[in-house]
Amino acid sequence: AKEGSNLCGMAAFITWVEDIKDENNPGQNEDSNDNQINSRNALTDWNDLSSQCDKVINGGLSGGKSMTYPKRVELACNLETARYLPLCVLGRLKHGYHFTLKSVVKDTAVTFVTEKVGGTHVSADQPFAAQGDWLQLL
Repeated sequence: AKEGSNLCGMAAFITWVEDIKDENNPGQNEDSNDNQINSRNALTDWNDLSSQCDKVINGGLSGGKSMTYPKRVELACNLETARYLPLCVLGRLKHGYHFTLKSVVKDTAVTFVTEKVGGTHVSADQPFAAQGDWLQLL
């Protein structure tokens, strides 16, 4: 497919947290975001991935929270989700499109974008943008 994949996202086992490290002690992580990982309920009321993506794009995961720009983030996913990352890069990002991984176990999403994708909140200076539990990653 020379034009890229038309699959813009998928349900996945993925989570992310802002990586807060002490610059003076790089081996030490703060645990301030542990509640963010463990406090979400499983999602069972959405009909399909398309409606999930629409909810993410329209800010439904943000809960009215403002945009933040983490310096570092940690992503975690299972092996099955990781197997789709080449599709994300080769089938979407390489062609200038976005790709969203929507968590199936909590109200979280990660959208991979390029500088060609319009309407994003990321830039070369700020490669991560977060609004609530939605992360954009350049």
